[in-house]
Amino acid sequence: MSSLHVTTPANDTSTRMLSSPSGSSRKIQPGHQERLAIVYVRQSTQQQVIDNRESTARQYALVDQAIHLGWPADRVEVIDDDQATSGSTAEGRQGFHRLLADWWFYHAHVIHNVATPADPSTYPNVPLR
Repeated sequence: MSSLHVTTPANDTSTRMLSSPSGSSRKIQPGHQERLAIVYVRQSTQQQVIDNRESTARQYALVDQAIHLGWPADRVEVIDDDQATSGSTAEGRQGFHRLLADWWFYHAHVIHNVATPADPSTYPNVPLR
């Protein structure tokens, strides 16, 4: 697990928080925050990792989003084992397997990824487990 924490400039709208300024979300309850919030960081190729450093920084900045939503910093886990690994298959993606196991066995509630909204309140009909 990586312990890297990237903070982005306040004027970077690509990483602004999606929840209310207080950090609350009507779907997030205190019991949810007892489990992990996972930030899954991945790009498909080594060239993407090299060329798209801002994307990598935005992905790591999702740690701040989880904290903003109320997760204690020590309950936010970054999984970045699969950098430069294609997402076309789960084979050989150890980080992805760990992510699924944490979620499946109820160790994690929120999984942050740049490709999907990070605020659970944006999914009004999807209950948190």
